[in-house]
This record gives sequence, structure tokens and C-alpha cells, in this order.
Amino acid sequence: MESDPRSIELLTDMVMKQDAMLKEQQRTNAELHELISRVAGLDDQQAKTNLGIGELRLSVMRLADELHDTHELRERVQRLESQVFGQR
Repeated sequence: MESDPRSIELLTDMVMKQDAMLKEQQRTNAELHELISRVAGLDDQQAKTNLGIGELRLSVMRLADELHDTHELRERVQRLESQVFGQR
């Protein structure tokens, strides 16, 4: 059985292209794994950020309550002073 030189040339070319595609696929897979690792790290960081934001929100709410209480106390003191010392 004789081989056609053109067939051998085409098969050789196909094998070379397959090798190139395999290398490209391996490179793409490596980049994908790196990206997955980075996204997992971002997920962890986002969870920490969300916890921090929750703590800050709670602190701001407590501060607002304290400011409200201080404002009410100031108004009470002003009313008491006006009754004790007379209208100013």
C-alpha cells in the first residue's frame, strides 16, 4: 500500500495544529484556574467587607441614637434653665 505524499503532509499539518491547540487549551486552563483562585479570594474579602460595613452601620445607628438623646437632654436643660432663671 503506497502512501500519498499529500496525505502524509496533510496529516502532519493536522497533528501540528492539534498540538498547538492542545498547548493553547492547557494555557487557557491554567489561566482559568488562576482566575478561579482569585475570585475565591475576592469572595472571602467581600465577606469581610460586608461584616465591616455591618459593624459600621450599627455604630452609626448607635451614634445617631446618642445624638438624639443628647439633643433631647439639651432641650430639657434649656426648659429647666428658663423656668429657674426666668425667660432670657
